[in-house]
Amino acid sequence: MRGFVTGLSLLSSLVFPRLSPSQALPNAATSDQGPPPPSLSGASKLFDGKSLRGWTTQGGRYDGKALWSVERGCIVGQVGPKGEGGLLYTQRAYANFVFACDVQIDYPFDSGIFIGMESRSLGRKGWQVTLDHRPGGEIGGIYSDGWLQHNSKGWKLFQKNKWNRVIIRSRGFPPRIETWVRGRKIGDYQQKSSQGFSPLGKIGLQVHGAKKTWWQNKVRFKNIQVLELPPDSLNLFQRDQAGRLSPTPKAISLGWRPMLTNLDDWTREGKGPKPYKLNRGLLTLSAEGAGNKLWTKHRYKNFELRLDFKLSPSANSGLLLFGNPGPKGAFSYAYELQILDDWNWEKSHKTKLKPWQHCGSLYGLAPPLLSALLPPGSWNSLQLSIKGNRLKANLNGRILQDLDLKALPQTILKKRPKEGSIGLQFHGGGEIKKGPYLWIRNFFLRKIE
Repeated sequence: MRGFVTGLSLLSSLVFPRLSPSQALPNAATSDQGPPPPSLSGASKLFDGKSLRGWTTQGGRYDGKALWSVERGCIVGQVGPKGEGGLLYTQRAYANFVFACDVQIDYPFDSGIFIGMESRSLGRKGWQVTLDHRPGGEIGGIYSDGWLQHNSKGWKLFQKNKWNRVIIRSRGFPPRIETWVRGRKIGDYQQKSSQGFSPLGKIGLQVHGAKKTWWQNKVRFKNIQVLELPPDSLNLFQRDQAGRLSPTPKAISLGWRPMLTNLDDWTREGKGPKPYKLNRGLLTLSAEGAGNKLWTKHRYKNFELRLDFKLSPSANSGLLLFGNPGPKGAFSYAYELQILDDWNWEKSHKTKLKPWQHCGSLYGLAPPLLSALLPPGSWNSLQLSIKGNRLKANLNGRILQDLDLKALPQTILKKRPKEGSIGLQFHGGGEIKKGPYLWIRNFFLRKIE
């Protein structure tokens, strides 16, 4: 990222050279008015005003020795004892979101807001929205180990020695990153390629390494919020403040129908007390139900679906495809799209997952193209489509699978049926031995030709 020294042994007063804004790079789009900032209705607070709970200085791409504290209801950052910089990260990762904060920066001082931050060992980059409040600095530029987009106009809105409201919206992968300052849009950047970049990651607040001339200066953040966004097309579904989706007239005309209005569309495979509960479109699976499955009564050949799911730590489930009952009522099926807590599974079970066991894999056959699962307790949005022999799946707006099923070396069955039911697997609650371990909502499906 822009000007931040990553080697701890070099984190003194070294500052990376700044590229001139006159270079042939795109400038941020801006206007006198522009579109208003996105609504933050339903956003979560990332800062309690009293402590750094929920934040960490380790585990991102740019760990360092900057000094972070809480003073008078603000997160305060300044350089370390030898002018070192560093980042303060959210402890959890985000995919599609709106981030907002109030920021006040002493002049001169170099700061920024980073997105898509993950461990340096993974070798992938994120992005910085610059808050370089120094002579020649840029407010609202996009940087990632080099300039991606300059912003020569952000200075006009960012006020010295005052609180400035900064809002960043990041959607899709590769992402579109939009920036507002004091209610005015100052930046709109679309990443062209996803190669070498993180599909999701932590959000970071930056203190840039400094020269002695401004070692005592500080950056302050408050009113820090995040609103997670669904990756769905807005012309198909509308989401209320409780997170429930409803189909738009266009979606209804295309054949999208809800699957969790009641359980009349489903049949159970398994014995004993029912290990699930449906309440106002929220389906809860219990850890006591291992071995059970729920199957759609209707069989499907070509279809697409979308659903949201949330896992407990080290939970295990799956979306089963092309299921058909046998003579004794037990279903056989052709494929399983794995739903698993990758974040905790290996540590909890003291084992190493095979590539085709990770969340988003076609179990036993094809690993996911990337990891896009949010941590336990977070809602994930899954989309899947099958048309002919082509299977496509994405999670949180990131492509997991794009497969020719006919080209796979095998299936769970020797021969895939032409059509079948869709199933939900009750495999195990992981660390949860009793009670809910998987939650599913906003399950919609449509047949396609």
